[in-house]
Amino acid sequence: MKPITKQTVKPALKFVTVGLLIGLLIGAFIAYGQSPDSTFTISSGVYPGAPSYTVWREGSEFFAKDANGLLAYSGTDASAVIQAAINAVPGGRIFLTKSMGRTTLHTGLVSALTGNLNIEGESTWATWESWLLFDGPGACFSLSAVGYSINLKHIGVEPLATGLCAIDLAGASNSRIEDVLIVGDPINWAVAVYMSGATRFNGSAFVSASHMNHLINVVCSATLAETSLPIIALKMDGGVLCNNKFDHCWFGGGTNNTGKGVYMIGGQVALNTFTACTIWSAGISLHIVDSGQNNFFGCDIEAVVTGKTVQIDYGSLNLFIGGCLTGSANITFGAGIWNKIFGAFMGPNDAWGLSENSVSATNATATTFVFNHSLVSTATNVQCSFNFTGWTSWTWTSTTTQVTVTITGALPAAMTCYAKVEYAP
Repeated sequence: MKPITKQTVKPALKFVTVGLLIGLLIGAFIAYGQSPDSTFTISSGVYPGAPSYTVWREGSEFFAKDANGLLAYSGTDASAVIQAAINAVPGGRIFLTKSMGRTTLHTGLVSALTGNLNIEGESTWATWESWLLFDGPGACFSLSAVGYSINLKHIGVEPLATGLCAIDLAGASNSRIEDVLIVGDPINWAVAVYMSGATRFNGSAFVSASHMNHLINVVCSATLAETSLPIIALKMDGGVLCNNKFDHCWFGGGTNNTGKGVYMIGGQVALNTFTACTIWSAGISLHIVDSGQNNFFGCDIEAVVTGKTVQIDYGSLNLFIGGCLTGSANITFGAGIWNKIFGAFMGPNDAWGLSENSVSATNATATTFVFNHSLVSTATNVQCSFNFTGWTSWTWTSTTTQVTVTITGALPAAMTCYAKVEYAP
């Protein structure tokens, strides 16, 4: 065995010293990690891929730490803390932990001038815990410059005062809003989601595009008991609003007779696609003015109370495929042309009806055949065939319940008329 010398002691002492330092560092990180909502997970801001800032609440105070887990901002004003994090990393991702609960924002959150607005929470459809109450003014979420996006996921938004907007997508492109609930009880806001080509700076209007935005599983709705103020769940107003997608969303305009579920107005609001969405209101569930080439696939568009299901004023080439179009006043296409409905169930007063039907009747003594057509309204087209060749011509008339076919020419003892009746607004 070699004797212990200075040369053998020094490396050992270095090893012990380094080990102690590592132990102290680990202990410090563990101690910090024991604070509320500060555990070392990807969502809390420690490992690569973590949010730019994580925001949490302790009592009446709010805290924001960066991606390295270092405390950066704190205070009793949630809006100020979150906005500071947004400004610090333009386009960065802000994560709101479920400790936020129901937090009131007195000032809307605006993207940094050169970046997107990206906010994610921990809410689920069963437990809405990253819930932002907003008492204004303006919009809870908006952009400070055109051409960027607002990306929201797993949060709830509840505007609290008249005229407030939950999400202002004016000038936004390529936004993705997913699993977001926008609702109030009672609801007093005028517009839930606003999409416009006119982005306002200091009162002036600048026209820009608002396109390629995608809303998924978004609920913008009044409660069924709400009767006080008109509500527009989704408003698409002017500018170039094209190629926006809405999948499995719920747009409810409330039970006020001046509310709207979806309101599309402007000559270039076109090529927007709604898939498996629910749109309802006691006013006009879907109101399209001077807009066209929008597609509705498998949507449930329903008027409640005495509302109108669809009203299209000067809008053309809108397409409805599948789904249900129901309500008391149903559909008015106004001056629009080439608006088409294929395979959708329609009926007044929430009773199922048909847009087309095939019927037949046999008549041995008279020259008229009367059918109960079961359509949603008066037939607009009738095609007939007969099992006898002695007739020379035929005409038809329709009421809201029956079609009458009248023929001229020879009649056999028994003659059958086969008819296809259609209703196309």
